Amino acid sequence: MRRHNLRGAILGALLSLLFVPGAAWAQGTSGIAGLVKDSSGGVLPGVTVEASSPVLIEKVRTVVTDDQGQYKIVDLLPGTYSITFTLAGFSTVKRDGIELTSNFTAPVNIDLRVGSLEETITVTSQAPVVDIQNVVQQRVVSREQLFSLPINRELGGFAAIIPGAIVAPTQQDVGGNKDPISQYITIHGGRTSDSRVLLDGMRFNAEGQGRGFYFNPAAAQEVSVELGGQAAEYELGGVQANLIPKEGGNLFSGFVFADGTNSHLASTNLTPEIEARGLHVVNKQNYVYDVNMSLGGRLKKDKLWFFTAHRKFGYSNTIAGNFYNATPDTLFYTPDRSRQAFIDEGSRTNSVRFTWQASARNKLNFSYDNQSTCL
Repeated sequence: MRRHNLRGAILGALLSLLFVPGAAWAQGTSGIAGLVKDSSGGVLPGVTVEASSPVLIEKVRTVVTDDQGQYKIVDLLPGTYSITFTLAGFSTVKRDGIELTSNFTAPVNIDLRVGSLEETITVTSQAPVVDIQNVVQQRVVSREQLFSLPINRELGGFAAIIPGAIVAPTQQDVGGNKDPISQYITIHGGRTSDSRVLLDGMRFNAEGQGRGFYFNPAAAQEVSVELGGQAAEYELGGVQANLIPKEGGNLFSGFVFADGTNSHLASTNLTPEIEARGLHVVNKQNYVYDVNMSLGGRLKKDKLWFFTAHRKFGYSNTIAGNFYNATPDTLFYTPDRSRQAFIDEGSRTNSVRFTWQASARNKLNFSYDNQSTCL
């Protein structure tokens, strides 16, 4: 039986059509905010604040402090940033190594002192780790963690590395031998129906029964798993797993990851004592495989980027107590105990994402994703 779930969704276009200056449309994006003062403690309006990072297609995002000396740089992608503060008559101050993750606003407060226009002070210190702008409780799973930890890179795997998070006992996954669509994370006694799976803030699994979409870890910059204190745009208080898609860059880069196993590397708990009680076969793993690859780069430097990711994965498990029918052409079922029944599932996901910098403040994302599952 083949189920084909094709969603040619324009997930970024219109959603990420940022033709309203300063608007932060995409969910899961981050920001930098703070206060600028002089050496006497007085606030400084009119300070130019520039945030630069390789993850920005425009390279630099600029704002100016208001009459209270405050500034906010919003709609920033996860990555490493440098912040530069400039005001005529004061020394320029540069703060390096600001690490931003999803849904995180880094507080960066700076004191400027009177100095020559040519003087630049570079501050290198530990990046802020406490977000004082919101109360969201979250755990960020980075791209490196997704592929370095022995997890299945789906919701069940995220639950395995988050204290207090659980999946249903019947949906526990060992190395990828479960259909991940049926896995939902709960925490603090919540209900599975309160959980949501998001792509860049958009929900892509419909209400009710249905296949839904799988995560494509090759397409992820990181995954933000929000555990409590969600923002007002979420209608429920359960776990929100938000995949932040990765974008291309000026440099071409590729990625390939594959893993798998078969029945020869799996033990069995079938003992002579259990067999003596009538159970002669158990659930076993025939094989598990997962292949991920991605490629990204520029179509036009500093103007148009692309990123494409692909995943093919599946598993096969035998089913205890189920056998092929030894008499298929009769009205009766006769178990063929030499041929144990099994479930075999293979899936694939493909995605492509284009990022176009229309102007200094306006950016357009276009994404196309499709998926198929074969049972």
